[in-house]
Amino acid sequence: MNGYLIRPQSQTVSGESNIPLYDAKGNLERQGRITHPGAAKIILLDAAVTPNRIILGAATAYTDETTVSFVAKTDRDGEEVDTVELGDFWPMRICRWKENEVWVYGRDLREDEPGKEVTYPLLRRYVFGQGLVRGVLPRNSVALQPGGSPAGPGSHGTYLDCKKDRLRLYITRTHEYVEIDADRAGDSTDHVADVQRSENGHDGISRRCGNRVCGDRRRPRIRQYLS
Repeated sequence: MNGYLIRPQSQTVSGESNIPLYDAKGNLERQGRITHPGAAKIILLDAAVTPNRIILGAATAYTDETTVSFVAKTDRDGEEVDTVELGDFWPMRICRWKENEVWVYGRDLREDEPGKEVTYPLLRRYVFGQGLVRGVLPRNSVALQPGGSPAGPGSHGTYLDCKKDRLRLYITRTHEYVEIDADRAGDSTDHVADVQRSENGHDGISRRCGNRVCGDRRRPRIRQYLS
């Protein structure tokens, strides 16, 4: 990732270093620290690093009274300098967009209930110092089962990448690839359209919803936002 390897520790005591940063040769360059005021425990869910060694971390902080989901960024020394709270949105994947912005893929814990059709945006754009500014990719526009988790487990889970003017998302549970023009995509009412089938690789994949097959054996569906 930008010439660095970053491996967030899944659970730490608040205040401890929890995001080691390695160079391209595998040498530990420094330790990043993501924390939250009043938290006894920090759960790191994902992390990213910019070309100038700024670390971004998506986490949940546990206090005596509540839990707080947030994204934080550090300075070049690995010390936290800014955060943005996400409310009921549980972050699963993050990527840096512009200088002070981040895209977050996740689930709305308040809305995501079994048997309930939900339309909340799975991808949300946040600006440090401002908060949520945009949401895209309604949950019911992809093949996720109601109440099912939008991400697969661990390092083999859903993939999110920000490149120039494009967001690229691969949803592991449904074998769907989504590409979004981030500068042109509007609010959470935008829809996604199937445009073509993959022409190479991934033959014979069974799309599954939970423990049942929810479609014929097929290649991953490729989707992009309508202009």
